[in-house]
Amino acid sequence: MAKSQKQVQAELLSEGYIDRRSRDSVDRNQQEATTVSELIAGYAREFIDAVRENLNKAGKVSTGALADGVDSGEVIGQGGKYTLEIGYEPNGPAAKYWDYVNKGVRGIISGEPSTSPYFYKKLSAPPVMVEAIKGWMRTNQIAARNEDQVQDLKALQQKRKRLSEVEDPLNSFAYLTALKIKREGLPYTGYFDIPVAEYFGDQFAQAVARAAGVDIRIAIRKFNPNRNA
Repeated sequence: MAKSQKQVQAELLSEGYIDRRSRDSVDRNQQEATTVSELIAGYAREFIDAVRENLNKAGKVSTGALADGVDSGEVIGQGGKYTLEIGYEPNGPAAKYWDYVNKGVRGIISGEPSTSPYFYKKLSAPPVMVEAIKGWMRTNQIAARNEDQVQDLKALQQKRKRLSEVEDPLNSFAYLTALKIKREGLPYTGYFDIPVAEYFGDQFAQAVARAAGVDIRIAIRKFNPNRNA
């Protein structure tokens, strides 16, 4: 289970990442840079764990692209500025759709989720969407047949169980599912945005400021190649 922001900070404090700089006056600038980098990297690891945990709770783990694709690079420190990239590789399989799952997509009939910047334009089921749904169904049907648990099923397990009981031809079921998604939209999950706010908010800024011994400003820049669906 991913740790809370407060738990991460407490553990890093106990491990000495933050207070180490006050005990070691040798090569102070290098020590501060190492301390801050370790601190940021620790938050990044817990952030990624939280993203993957949220996906699992929402039942959004199927091919594994969303969970396996999220990653962080190295902390780069230069001239008192630290940069860390977290998310999906622009050319990775999840780059084109992760934010649709994160923010949801407004349905043509329902208009929900109303807060999403994304929306479906046409009430139709294009072949590429139907094929994607068929692939997802096949994966989950196989998984359901291999599961022995019958009680306390998690969200993903419940979906798989329902899919394993489908008797309609896969083509027509996938087509109808695509139309339903277009009408009703994709629900908001916030699987990525919620951990951003939790792990990289004011407490994170205070922890890094303490490690570096200076006031800092946090700037979060999002790259999103997605367009309206």
